[in-house]
Amino acid sequence: MANRQRGRDQETVFDRLGELPPVPNMIGCNLTELNPNENQISLSFEEIPEFLNPAGTLHGEFISAMLDECTGSAIVGLSDAAFVPSTISITTDFLASVATGTVRGTGTITSKGKSIAFLESVLTDEAAPSWYRNDAGVNPISTAAG
Repeated sequence: MANRQRGRDQETVFDRLGELPPVPNMIGCNLTELNPNENQISLSFEEIPEFLNPAGTLHGEFISAMLDECTGSAIVGLSDAAFVPSTISITTDFLASVATGTVRGTGTITSKGKSIAFLESVLTDEAAPSWYRNDAGVNPISTAAG
């Protein structure tokens, strides 16, 4: 990730892994929280103007890459890199568009076997209007499960 330890006091598995694949850096990914009690990771993605489509919103494939990064980082981070995943299947629901600003993401392990894990990820947009927020006060723009 562009900066896996920004604002963090504790070392995580990501700090020990060394050089990372280029995709997390390309999509502006940063670790914000690793929560083993909830089987969840939180990430943020910086706005990258080059990823906007002609309508001025974030291209869907970059949203998919962000969702995939949330799930992959969840299993790596929460297993202390015992699992290094390959995505077998991912189903994505695009709920809203993103024009500008930071996108927040969570990846959650819903179940894990010996060689396969099932995860969910959600992206939220802090810039969405208040009428778009759900009961939890967040505003999902896209979800994925796999």
